[in-house]
Amino acid sequence: MLKIDSNYYGRILIVLLVTTLAALQFSEPSITGFAVKETQFSEFDVELYGNEQHVCADGSFYQECSSLIKGKFCNLGKLVDYCDLCGCDPGEVCENRECVAE
Repeated sequence: MLKIDSNYYGRILIVLLVTTLAALQFSEPSITGFAVKETQFSEFDVELYGNEQHVCADGSFYQECSSLIKGKFCNLGKLVDYCDLCGCDPGEVCENRECVAE
């Protein structure tokens, strides 16, 4: 029978490791990704597709101002501050999309 030294497998692993590291070091990088065009994006510029009517917790439809809370906008199921579009209650002014007391 053939007797194999226990260090034999360790030597094979070291040779494979060194070969792999050398190949990674000296190989040319290839282009495998894809291009992404970056544009100005706002969380309010979302188009909805389909015929489903979605609503927020207060009952207002997606992409509409809240009917109960002035200055809030229903954006994909969340009520967010957007008084630039929805307005504020009397005695409040719009600052940074939030209604604040005068």
